[in-house]
Amino acid sequence: MINTSTIINFIINIISIAFILCIGFYFSKKNLLFFKWNQGHEKRSLILYFVGLAISFLYAFIPFYVFPFGFLAIILVIFSNSYFGYIMYLSYLCLYSFFFTRSMEEFIVLLLIGALGSTLFATLNKEFRYGGALCSYLIMDFALYFLVFLSDSNTCLVGDFILYSSIRIFVLFILLTILMKIMNDYFICKNDHFYVSVNDPDHELLISLKYIDENAYFHAVHTAYLSDKAARIIHADASLAKALGYYHRIGLLQGEDNIQNTLTVAATYHFPEELQNAMREFGIKNTEHVSKEAAIVQICDALVSSLTYLFQKDLNAQLNYEKIIDVIIKKKLDCNDLASCDLTLCELTQIKKGLVEEKLYYDFLR
Repeated sequence: MINTSTIINFIINIISIAFILCIGFYFSKKNLLFFKWNQGHEKRSLILYFVGLAISFLYAFIPFYVFPFGFLAIILVIFSNSYFGYIMYLSYLCLYSFFFTRSMEEFIVLLLIGALGSTLFATLNKEFRYGGALCSYLIMDFALYFLVFLSDSNTCLVGDFILYSSIRIFVLFILLTILMKIMNDYFICKNDHFYVSVNDPDHELLISLKYIDENAYFHAVHTAYLSDKAARIIHADASLAKALGYYHRIGLLQGEDNIQNTLTVAATYHFPEELQNAMREFGIKNTEHVSKEAAIVQICDALVSSLTYLFQKDLNAQLNYEKIIDVIIKKKLDCNDLASCDLTLCELTQIKKGLVEEKLYYDFLR
């Protein structure tokens, strides 16, 4: 029979876990820490949490060395962030420890396995090469479980340990490979075909822009080129930055060049949500968040405008590009255009260095 003390402890545990999860969710949402392909889909994280919670209780009926518990941490982190995902994973361990008795060594291993997965797979993007992370994770997973086996070898025979570990490692390999494939095809690179089409100076929208305002067209072409280069330097989304560089003035097709017209064109041609969000971040002052890509285009747009103006005044002018770029970035910082931006000072320095190295290209603006 369950005593009153157990019920009270259970209620306290549930309330404490719920409170910590709510705090983690609040700060993740407030600080826009959810990965960009999960923005606006926080319910997905919630559903995954409860599915993972149900799966975690299968652990009670499966041998410790067989169940790939750490996979739960990885999938939670991928669909939220390293901070909130790990908190959700810890809640599994706390609830599981309350209902089922396990050794301290096993609990610590599961803690470390979750932390390892959260660290290795927390930075998924187009530049992410998961082969090294996958191998490192599987090796460390085996090593940590082996330490538990050494500390308590009386409960498991060597042959059983090898068999169980082989099953766990194989299942982990299959699950992680499938997960990486799904993430790449349906989340990270789902808009690649669209960007291949629109990131072409001969795209129908850009040709229409050229007929309406040739200067705006060439301005867009130069901005897109520099934005693409700058984004690659800091491993941001180069395709997104290039598309924003091309289409940040596409509102001219509707008449006046403003954000409303730009978004109208974007919606009409079914631009991806991430590109429309970047357009808002570029075109609306003092937004709550400015992505790296939008900030890059702001800098490159200002640079193209400044150089075009200076060359119009004196076609043969010998300009100090480094100083001009310095002034542009300083102005952006002083007027708080980059106050809510993801760019770090180190990345700004890298962008500046990369743009300065494009001296030969700036002759095309003369």
